[in-house]
Amino acid sequence: MPEAKRGAQFDGDAGQAYRWQQAAREFVLAANYLVDWYDRPRQSGQASDMGWLHTGNTVPMMVLYATAVENLLKAVLVAKGESLVADGRLKPQFGHHRLLEYAREAGVEPSAETERLLQRLSHVRYAGRYPASAETGDGSGTWTLDYPADVERVWSLLEQLESLLQSTGARCLPPADLRARYRPTGYDVAPQS
Repeated sequence: MPEAKRGAQFDGDAGQAYRWQQAAREFVLAANYLVDWYDRPRQSGQASDMGWLHTGNTVPMMVLYATAVENLLKAVLVAKGESLVADGRLKPQFGHHRLLEYAREAGVEPSAETERLLQRLSHVRYAGRYPASAETGDGSGTWTLDYPADVERVWSLLEQLESLLQSTGARCLPPADLRARYRPTGYDVAPQS
């Protein structure tokens, strides 16, 4: 596809709130899948134990949730009339991952707890590409997940943002259960002995 046509298509797609919302939901489902993958009950009626099967690093799940939050915040901005793109590219002022800034621009008035969560998710978005934090001052909180509290906090935040998006009157996807956890057939975790 020629560059000019690709740029016009990007501008058109990025100008639709539901496109950002759809991307957010795909990241949520992937993160929820990881929760389900690593935290399924071992026997019927038994509580899950978050027994990590790899190195114990929760960053992949957190990166997905952080990306979903960022996409939903951008969906709200678009729904409120903000143009995030120009000439086939994201405008420089929207190329960062400072989620608290996006939340404030979107008209979200976060509680102190939500502010801290947004800050942690921002750190994860920046630092999650590396095996150790590349940012000075990033504490171990960037690399850990307080399960289930942080997942519950993220789900609540995502629900808030979805509700805010719906209230704008912009074209949106129908409401969905953002807490749903899926496991495709054939991908069950082998029981631990």
